[in-house]
Amino acid sequence: FTAVTKENSVVKSTIESRNAREAKRTLEERYAYVYRLNTDYPEFLSFLNAEIGVAKVRGDNLAGFFLLIGQMIANGFSINDSLISLAKCSDKDTRRLAAELHMRMIEGEDLAEAFHSCRKIVGKDYSGYVAVGVKSGNVGEILIRLADNLHNELDANKKVKSAMTYPIVMTVL
Repeated sequence: FTAVTKENSVVKSTIESRNAREAKRTLEERYAYVYRLNTDYPEFLSFLNAEIGVAKVRGDNLAGFFLLIGQMIANGFSINDSLISLAKCSDKDTRRLAAELHMRMIEGEDLAEAFHSCRKIVGKDYSGYVAVGVKSGNVGEILIRLADNLHNELDANKKVKSAMTYPIVMTVL
């Protein structure tokens, strides 16, 4: 497993348990959050441990992530505490993105560099927006505006798709 302590240090070790759920529960009691939990499989199933591509965070989840972290920072939480809190949340995409950003920051990147490194997960490079927010001291407000813009963009895309459905159906018929 790989976990992050409450003091922001990364721990890589092993744990034995009856199943993955029990191991995760034990690790969550000891650490701030679990970054990765590997399972030992028999040799013929070893392909299950391999990482298969990088799944992008869906647009509505990304807008929600920007809104949550933006509000937390705007209300006085540190970036570090905000990311740790979001890395523990129930939404899988939010948890994964927060943990990845936090790990990058532990490795020495600032928030803008961390977003740049995560552009394959996010789908776009938002590091320019975040860099402006960090430099101006308004990173919380910038992330909230980014969430609003992304939400508006998603709504506009839905409207265009629904407006195009009728003419396409009529053309086919």
